[in-house]
Amino acid sequence: KKCYAFCEDVFNIPFHKEIIDHWPSKVYFNPPSSRDKFFNTGFGMSPFKEGVSSFKDYDYPWQGRKYFHKDFWYNRLLKYFLSPQFEKRVSMVAGKSMCFAWSALTLAEPGSQIPLHFDEAKGDGARDHMTCIFFINGINELESGHLSIVNDNNWQDIVFQPKNLINSLLIFNPSKDFYHGFKKIDRRKFRWAFSCAFFPK
Repeated sequence: KKCYAFCEDVFNIPFHKEIIDHWPSKVYFNPPSSRDKFFNTGFGMSPFKEGVSSFKDYDYPWQGRKYFHKDFWYNRLLKYFLSPQFEKRVSMVAGKSMCFAWSALTLAEPGSQIPLHFDEAKGDGARDHMTCIFFINGINELESGHLSIVNDNNWQDIVFQPKNLINSLLIFNPSKDFYHGFKKIDRRKFRWAFSCAFFPK
């Protein structure tokens, strides 16, 4: 009923270390494109069409092409997210049949922020789905990019704010009646994250 969940130690230690050791350079990320979501993004992936296990790079054709080999951790993770076994696990959590919709990597640094906002229309016309934010690496201090769930739009009623930005996961339903975002990141702080979504079939 909370419509959100938080998990720690999501990936095993060797795989998490592999992600950190092979996190793409900032030059392969796109700079912020709006004040609403002011952080670097890259490696946006989505199936070509429903039911087809192949991907396109919808950010830029050239972006990070050197990373697009089958053994790169991102491609292996996406392959797993498309698998029937993972689809079954996500569907059990959601309580309905779900499938992978999109994913992207994000790199937040000093000055990055996401003002509190709604992603989706609310009410009867809202589309139920799951957004997953895998926090890969960061600084576990205040104003470090802790994506928070809040009942109002002025940070007075915080429902949940993760404390751990290293190898953890926040899952939430953006169609529900709460805001989410993070305050401007302070100097000498950063946050790496892998975001993805699953939609009903």
